Amino acid sequence: MFKSQEITELLLKISKIPGFSKKSAEKFMYWVFEKDSLTLNLLFNEIQRIKEETKFCTKCSFFLDKNNNCEICNDKSRKNVLLVLENLTILNKIEKSNIFNGKYFIFEKKIKSNTDYQNNLDYINDFVKYSKEFDEVILGISPTLEGEILNNILKDILKTNSIKVSHLAIGVPLGASVDYIDETTLKMSIKNRQTD
Repeated sequence: MFKSQEITELLLKISKIPGFSKKSAEKFMYWVFEKDSLTLNLLFNEIQRIKEETKFCTKCSFFLDKNNNCEICNDKSRKNVLLVLENLTILNKIEKSNIFNGKYFIFEKKIKSNTDYQNNLDYINDFVKYSKEFDEVILGISPTLEGEILNNILKDILKTNSIKVSHLAIGVPLGASVDYIDETTLKMSIKNRQTD
């Protein structure tokens, strides 16, 4: 247990990082105290450098290689199906498990109201334009309350534009984040998706 107020506040910040609990934040702090300054500086500088130099695909948000190419979007062997997700973590999880062989779109905007919708109209129109390039669009936004609102808005927009749309099926419980679903459940959800 740490007595310093500054350390306690830092632990609270670290514990808010995805994957860090209060206990793992404490373990990390002990590790930091055990390391010399040079090791820590090298690590933190490397993290900062990677953060600054990493570029992302403007279509799917996946990492670009050194030649600014996206291995997903440039892969001609992939199916002409678009899976819409809410973040790169989920995309990476799906890619690692080899359960989907289409392409992706990370829908980064939060749309909870008509005002949000109006404020993001250009983004939505770009998404619809991109979606028209595919035979089907699968909505894979986590079925939280916010996620379901977004899924329904996107479903209506896509249907209005005569785009075939489906959503993830059995296995993704209401209120759950797709990020925490195991690979088998995620595979079944994609395989058994429902057409709207």
